[in-house]
Amino acid sequence: EKFSFFPEIESQDIGTEVSIDIELPNLNEITGTKRAGDHQAIMSYLAQKLPKLKGNTAVVFSSKTALKRYFFDIAKVMPKEITMLGEDISGGTGKLRDRYETAETENKVVFMSYRNLRAFSPDLMDFDTIFLQSFPFDPPGLPIHQARSAECQNSFFDYAIPRTQQNLLEIITNFSRREGERKLIVLDRRAQEKEYGEEILGVV
Repeated sequence: EKFSFFPEIESQDIGTEVSIDIELPNLNEITGTKRAGDHQAIMSYLAQKLPKLKGNTAVVFSSKTALKRYFFDIAKVMPKEITMLGEDISGGTGKLRDRYETAETENKVVFMSYRNLRAFSPDLMDFDTIFLQSFPFDPPGLPIHQARSAECQNSFFDYAIPRTQQNLLEIITNFSRREGERKLIVLDRRAQEKEYGEEILGVV
């Protein structure tokens, strides 16, 4: 499948052996992105949900700055039997991979930013649950984003949305190589409040 306007952006095949279950949490429990109180609400939600999950979990953030804010707050309240690892917190990407691979605990939680997914081997970083803190829109200040947006009649719908769909597919395909079900939990209010939220999730 080709995305409109930029034919070089191709969707990725998730594969028939992978089942992705999308969960949109109750918005009464989360006060959504870009709004006052968002950090505290989502932090409380993650602190409640993460200890109950089995297997390995990824919490994917839009930026390293957001990642660090959540990581240090949530790490304080996580049970000791859960290994908490964070991009640029648990050492460089090499040390992070080593700690993930050698951790003896049954449940591991990795905090990472979506822009650095390629730093990890899909065979190693294979998660049962993925929390998405925010839709993976490209930062508007990126030169390539600005250049391509300038060519579009509607830069948001013709470029930003297809690019976000591609980023979302990359998140899922990188970490869903084993057979079995996966759960994607989207913590971005726009997934439910904006019409384009349904369009973005429609590629999954």
